[in-house]
Amino acid sequence: MALKEGRCYNCGSILMLDPQQEKGHCIYCDAVFDNKLAFEIATNPQGYEFKNEKMEKYTGPNLDPTSQTGAIDEDALHAAIDHNAAKRALKQQDSVGKPNLSEESIPELKASKKAVLITILGIVIFFGLFFAIAIPKINHREEVRKQLTANFIDAEKLPLTYGENLLIRGGANDTVVMAFKEKPEEDTVRSYWETYAQERAKLLDLEGDAKYKGLEMEVISADGGYLLTWTPENKLSVEPIQ
Repeated sequence: MALKEGRCYNCGSILMLDPQQEKGHCIYCDAVFDNKLAFEIATNPQGYEFKNEKMEKYTGPNLDPTSQTGAIDEDALHAAIDHNAAKRALKQQDSVGKPNLSEESIPELKASKKAVLITILGIVIFFGLFFAIAIPKINHREEVRKQLTANFIDAEKLPLTYGENLLIRGGANDTVVMAFKEKPEEDTVRSYWETYAQERAKLLDLEGDAKYKGLEMEVISADGGYLLTWTPENKLSVEPIQ
């Protein structure tokens, strides 16, 4: 199931939705909406007015796409298959006059069935906790990335478009790739580095050298480019690349 980014029409929260589902549910304000509308708003959230109205608690069918993965543990599945195979073998022994072994005499098979249920329950709990923690973090990271992109482009008046010739990656938005038609001057590239580091530090509350550590910027063009990194000696390294 490939999830797609959408926006809640009421509070504006970023949500990961299933394009194949008709309806979606906002976990932040309890609004229920058409996924098609959420996808349309996500393409231009600045052009949409979010009313932030108080919604009644949603008690309808589960609309969370992350809870509909249908994941099954392979070990548990194999255990169930082995259990059924053993039962068939016992029936075959009865049919040819061999000793009749009841299920009660083979406790490990009953334990296997119990293990299947415990394993599946564990998987459900694990994925529930995982998505409860991961999705808000992903949403926050995407919000920061969009704001950071806008601030960086405005500050340097860059003729770039995010997703085409400007990419920002990494869990801390610490990897930047920019593509230009012509190779910029090194002083210009150093200015890009400093501006991006400053804008990123504002959004992530970074101070001192922490705003540079781990940051990497690659500037490319048909004539070559630069790779900018922060060295262990707390200095900016600018290396030409071809």
